[in-house]
Amino acid sequence: MTACIAPGFPLSQIALLLAALSGAGAHATASTEYVCKDYRRLSAEITPQEAQVHFEGSDWTLKRVHDNGEARYVNSREGVTIITKGRALTFMHHSERLPCKLLSDALGPPKAPSAPSGALSTSAPVAAK
Repeated sequence: MTACIAPGFPLSQIALLLAALSGAGAHATASTEYVCKDYRRLSAEITPQEAQVHFEGSDWTLKRVHDNGEARYVNSREGVTIITKGRALTFMHHSERLPCKLLSDALGPPKAPSAPSGALSTSAPVAAK
């Protein structure tokens, strides 16, 4: 495959283009935020093959293993496992097992906006004349 690049094209753009064309670029994944038991935060970037987990100042790379249809990711050397099911995640580190929920689920449904303080209430009784 040959490509023609216009003179003055930034080198950084050329490098990105070549990486995309060669398929060598990393898969773009978004970080997903979870709230675990006792309001402990966990974030993860999960692909079909591996997961990057960030929890309380530690980072782990886990590989996907096949286990009865579950999405299970393991780093046996460091004793870390996550299991994802729907919008829930279970985090296991050695003997600790934490159930986690997506951050948006943990916060609950949105609440109706309250009237600003000092606003007139439409349900206040009207004085009789």
